[in-house]
Amino acid sequence: LEKALRLELKAHENLSGLLVKADKAVIRLEEAIARGQANERDVSALEKALKELKEQIRTARVSHGRVADLLADPAGFDTNGKVIDPRKANETIKEIHQSQQGIRRSIGETLKDTLKAIREYCQDNALD
Repeated sequence: LEKALRLELKAHENLSGLLVKADKAVIRLEEAIARGQANERDVSALEKALKELKEQIRTARVSHGRVADLLADPAGFDTNGKVIDPRKANETIKEIHQSQQGIRRSIGETLKDTLKAIREYCQDNALD
């Protein structure tokens, strides 16, 4: 369980990086939409992808914050990350793991969908 807690801490750090990448994708997508609009192109698919991405990021940040709280003071562990109550520790690890899997899955899928929308936009508008 102690090793699992360390792994979840590392996964939390990795998810922080994924959220940073998602934020950068939002910026790039907003720039692409602005360029498309300036060139009088149909950017509705990109706008839809942007809206969905922003919603998923917002939801993921809430879950990510909840996980951060759980990791800051994990039930069943002492301040050094040693197990003091195996049952509570196991429940805590399960909750953290499930939340982080959900974040990773939702952001990952949304980023893939966003990339697909960008590719299709570029193909439809003969852009490289």
